[in-house]
Amino acid sequence: MCNAISIALSSADLLVSKLPWLYATSIWEATISSQVPIKILAKWESVESGIIAKSKPSSHYRSFDQALIKDVYYPVALAEKLSGKNLNNAEPEIICSFNKSTSWYLGIDGNTPQTQYDFVTAVLHEITHGLGFSGFL
Repeated sequence: MCNAISIALSSADLLVSKLPWLYATSIWEATISSQVPIKILAKWESVESGIIAKSKPSSHYRSFDQALIKDVYYPVALAEKLSGKNLNNAEPEIICSFNKSTSWYLGIDGNTPQTQYDFVTAVLHEITHGLGFSGFL
C-alpha cells in the first residue's frame, strides 16, 4: 500500500515551510492509505480578508467503474483510491493556498506563540478540505 503524499511548493518562499509540510503530511500518511500517491500544490498568495488559508480538490470524478454510487461526484484523491489508478495524470489532487500576509509559526514542536498561527495545524486542516471534507453553514 502506497501512502505517499508529495508536495509541490510553488515558490522559493515556501521552502521555509518545508519541514512543517513534511511533518503534517507524515501525520496524514499514518492515517490514510491509497495505491495512488496524493500530490499537493502549495502556494503563498494574497487571499480574501480574514482568511488565513484555503484549499480544495483540484477536480472531481463521477461514474467511474469503481465508484460506490454512480452519478455522485468524488474528490479526485478518493476517486483515485477507489479506482486504484491515477485519473488526473501529473496534476495535483489538492490545491492549497496560504495567506502570505499571515504571521505563521513554522515550528513543529507545538509551542506556537499567541501572536502567530500554527502552520502545521493549518496544513492538516487544509489537506482535510482537499481530500473532500467540507461543511456548509
